[in-house]
Amino acid sequence: MSAGSATTGGGAGGRISVTYTTSSEFTGSWTTYGGKSTHSYGGAGTVYVVAVTKKFLYVDNKEPYPVPVIM
Repeated sequence: MSAGSATTGGGAGGRISVTYTTSSEFTGSWTTYGGKSTHSYGGAGTVYVVAVTKKFLYVDNKEPYPVPVIM
């Protein structure tokens, strides 16, 4: 392998934890997917949400959208 020809992968997705104590729920979107390189994609990111009456774990690998898992 010559200098400058190494391949690298995309960076891993982020990890976010959100807790809220009001009855109003967030209506936006979460984005935590990993990066992309010419060699490979990075790993999925996660968002853990603790709401007043439920808990969610979103696993986001960008395709086609984050998958919510109700806990």
